Amino acid sequence: MGTNPGNTARELEHQLRLCKVKFMIASVSSIEVAKKACVAVNLPFNRLFAFNPRFDDIPSNHQSWWRLFEHGQAGWETVVNSTDEACSYISSSGTSGLPKAVVIPHKYLENQVDGLIMRKLPYKVARFYPATYACANTAQVSRLICIPPFAGYNVPSNHGAPIKVGEPCYVLPRYEISAVLAAVKKFQITECLLIPPILLDMPQNQHVLADPAALMPLRQIFCGGAAIGKGVQSRLYALLHPEARIAQVYGLTEAGWTCASLYPEKDETGSVGKPLPTYEVK
Repeated sequence: MGTNPGNTARELEHQLRLCKVKFMIASVSSIEVAKKACVAVNLPFNRLFAFNPRFDDIPSNHQSWWRLFEHGQAGWETVVNSTDEACSYISSSGTSGLPKAVVIPHKYLENQVDGLIMRKLPYKVARFYPATYACANTAQVSRLICIPPFAGYNVPSNHGAPIKVGEPCYVLPRYEISAVLAAVKKFQITECLLIPPILLDMPQNQHVLADPAALMPLRQIFCGGAAIGKGVQSRLYALLHPEARIAQVYGLTEAGWTCASLYPEKDETGSVGKPLPTYEVK
């Protein structure tokens, strides 16, 4: 289960108890908070790992998450009952109180990813992508993750698709417009998930206006969490490549993405699109 690195020890303790956590990986900046939560739930410190992907220094008497890569490999486990067997937990704020945990079965994740990869893209995808979905051009899907990845909105695009079809992902520690623009240019990012406040800011942001070509690699922007009007779409389309699409996503943590406009559909009305191919609405 993913959680906010900014959580207090009390909030983190609640989530550790809720999911009966046996191991934890925490950012270096939140390691002290994580230790307090471990003490509260009797989780031994030898099951707490510091996340330092760039081999940054970590506090003494702590172990790096890189130790987890020192124990060889194992084959995939076969899931017999994918409809009921839990794959992960997703944090949900609910309407009040402490965060809740939504149990995500394997079938949920499979359906969400299948709905996403049925798009007809104008660019070729990465090497593991099924041939039935691939197109004839030379570019490929390159995804940027720049918003908190632990919300249900991120599941199909950021959690499932990269693993199932081998699409490369580039992760920023947080959303910061200059870092996002630099990553889009450097890694030729074609897709990203954003939220309404970011889309509202982009057309008038000084960094974007100073280098509008920085957004040209993008071909698909998904937006979820709240509705945006057609005016916002129109202003942003003026800065994007003609083949780019802005798709609003509608869904619930418990049900995942249920409606969206999938490529090559182009919505300019502020609509959330139509039900995904893996959904039936009654």
